[in-house]
Amino acid sequence: MFNNVRMLVFMLFVVSLGIVFLNAGGSSTAMAASSSVTTPGGDWIDNNGNAVEAHDGGIIKVGSVYYLYGNDRELYEYTDSTFYRLNMYSSTDLVNWTFENHILTKNSDPAFNQKIVERPKIIYNESTNQFVMYFHYDNLSYSVAEVGVAVSNTVNGNYTLLNHFRPLNSESRDMGLFKDDDGSAYLISTISGTQVSIFKLTADYLGVDSRVTTLSLSGEGTGIFKRNGLYYLVLSKLTGWSHNDNWYQTAPSMAGPWSSKTYLANNTKTYESQITNILPIQGTQGTTYMYMGDRWLKGTKHSRYVWLPLEFNGNSMSLNYYPEWSIDTTAGTWQQVINPFTNLAAGKPVTASSYWGAGYEASKVNDGDTTSTRWSAGSGQVNNQWLEIDFGSSITFDKAMLYEYGLNIRNFRIDYYYNGVWNTAVSGGSIGGYGGRVVTFNPVTATKARLYMPEAQGVGSIYEWQLFNTAEQTAGQSFVNSANIKTERRNDFTGDLGMKVTIGSSPVTVTNLGRYYATGNKGTHNLKIVDATNGTTVASTSVNMAVGTADSNGFKYAELSTPVTLVANHTYYMVSSETNGGDSWYGLTPVNMPLLSTKNVAIVNSGIYFYGNTWSSLGGTNNSYIPLNFKFH
Repeated sequence: MFNNVRMLVFMLFVVSLGIVFLNAGGSSTAMAASSSVTTPGGDWIDNNGNAVEAHDGGIIKVGSVYYLYGNDRELYEYTDSTFYRLNMYSSTDLVNWTFENHILTKNSDPAFNQKIVERPKIIYNESTNQFVMYFHYDNLSYSVAEVGVAVSNTVNGNYTLLNHFRPLNSESRDMGLFKDDDGSAYLISTISGTQVSIFKLTADYLGVDSRVTTLSLSGEGTGIFKRNGLYYLVLSKLTGWSHNDNWYQTAPSMAGPWSSKTYLANNTKTYESQITNILPIQGTQGTTYMYMGDRWLKGTKHSRYVWLPLEFNGNSMSLNYYPEWSIDTTAGTWQQVINPFTNLAAGKPVTASSYWGAGYEASKVNDGDTTSTRWSAGSGQVNNQWLEIDFGSSITFDKAMLYEYGLNIRNFRIDYYYNGVWNTAVSGGSIGGYGGRVVTFNPVTATKARLYMPEAQGVGSIYEWQLFNTAEQTAGQSFVNSANIKTERRNDFTGDLGMKVTIGSSPVTVTNLGRYYATGNKGTHNLKIVDATNGTTVASTSVNMAVGTADSNGFKYAELSTPVTLVANHTYYMVSSETNGGDSWYGLTPVNMPLLSTKNVAIVNSGIYFYGNTWSSLGGTNNSYIPLNFKFH
């Protein structure tokens, strides 16, 4: 890609779990937690077990299928950046990828011999029924500075090179493509270190028709999209393989006028990534705009991907970091994934292969600080470094969070020690510094764990290494710790009753609803969650529970068909349908209502009942009819 470091060298040489979800749209509607989870910076594997190699590319949607394409950097190391091949993968959920084809390779045409191909982008031309690809075409000294054009009759077919040229005789390096609502298409091109031009393409998309505008700015990368009639252009600074704060500008038309710069995530280096594309994900409930970035490790095969949802406030947008998040491609909505589990490594004794000196000891990796204190390997100690945690007894874990300082570690391995033998739980590539990297694996039982770092490009440094057992809490935790049941029982009411609950500052994903078992109960009860704002039943929360054997706290549960997320700071009614003369339950006057002790993920405001087309409260904090309960992640 266009890189100012190379620009200086060559004639101004041109040179990205147990799960709780947050509804990003701010809606009060709880959402089923059914989507697959995206982990920025993770090791993304295709259906064949190979690393997904599709850097500095994009995604095109055909029907209901998303096609990811980009550069395969499997053979790339520090000095070799000649074109190898472009790969394509398909997915319906943007998480699970099936390899499709090497759609363009160095052997596709002699013109690729000792050349560079970067920033491929594909759009479809309805008039010619062709998929048209543009890319940055150059030599090793970045003096050619052209665009290449290739076509295919199928999205995942072999693309044929048609031409490579300078658009209207202008240099062109990093570039992007945009197809507007009316079918017109545009090339956005870095033409020098200080200018970015927007060109309109010909009707068949195979050439350049005119120059729309030129912006006097130093930018590369390039992502462009349109939202509510406003055009957004996202660009990166020119800092070579080093990451920087990417920004965006807006305009009412492609010709402008374009606004001044606004940074997406200022002072974060865009979470150690560089923009390559913005993908609109349109669904039945909305449209999510996904930032696609590359986390470069000097352009090598150790580079990873950072995909995150853009968030909007009017026409302003921002980019926040989520170590795990979920996209529902059918609905067009996204949700944050929050880790509610206990860090099993916290405070345990830690040793290391080496350390830098005072203030960088091994104990820093499990002191709970993910941004300030850190372990660093000793001076000159680059490869084959390790950290080892002693649990003192056998524990089970199946998930890790790794927070690296910098981007030096190129691969890692988590080993576990049990019955006198070390085994490997999981291995992976680069970790990445910003916001933490999630690693999941099959549950293992161990008395010790070791984070082994075989290879690095500099001294490795870790802020925090956390371990969790999500398998233990698959069914969810019980919201009610205990219930103080009074003696008064009754069965003289027909309708819904239970408790009024306000969720805390973090969303809660409910897996089961429960009703207290009173001696002699034998019926089946409909349990559900009602949105207090509008009185409607929250989707997927109505479940029938047959009274039977209760848990140690006296509750019997029914599992929801799919986990459902309740929105932070929102109020709900959790109720059971009762029948006059049916099973008995507890609570009449406030003084005789059950008093609950609960976990702090939510507050029980009062008891609640539905009578005469009206919801009414009775009792106070921690009071509930029956009572009711739920399990959550």
